[in-house]
Amino acid sequence: MEVAEDGTVAAGGELPEHRPGGGDPAIGMPLPVLSAPDLTGEPAGVGPGDGPRVIAVVAHWCPHCRAELPKVVELRAGGWPDGVDLTVVSTAQGRARGDGAPSEWLRGLGVTDDEVLVDDDRATLAGALGTTAFPYLIGVDSGGRVRWRSSGGVSPGELQVLVAALTDAEPTTVTVED
Repeated sequence: MEVAEDGTVAAGGELPEHRPGGGDPAIGMPLPVLSAPDLTGEPAGVGPGDGPRVIAVVAHWCPHCRAELPKVVELRAGGWPDGVDLTVVSTAQGRARGDGAPSEWLRGLGVTDDEVLVDDDRATLAGALGTTAFPYLIGVDSGGRVRWRSSGGVSPGELQVLVAALTDAEPTTVTVED
């Protein structure tokens, strides 16, 4: 396991890349342990024992991320089950295109500093999650296992169904078409 200079690390195995069409090989796999600085530079992390959550991998300069993440945050504020957390992985910052810092954008949406993991220049966290495009959403259940992944946009109705599936007592597989 290699630890980046800033403390970014992904341990416990990587998820395979997500490719549209066919089954997702990551379904049922445990979430890797992700550690990185938060928006204030303090060490932060998330792993399989941290309860159900949605992980959003975003790049602040990506127009699709700028459209999708506000929907996720809005749904979290009024439409998803108690006990489901949000973790945002801010990645690909080296490609900044003069449209403000990621921290300004994320804080402006109401994402708290401790809900964000700032990926390193090598995209260690994004790679460990099998990210192939932005935005990239991952649903993790209470057992720390991947229940679903989606790249690109998801309608608010679809997202509500996906998030609800993270707390179902009976395991179900929910598929999102890319």
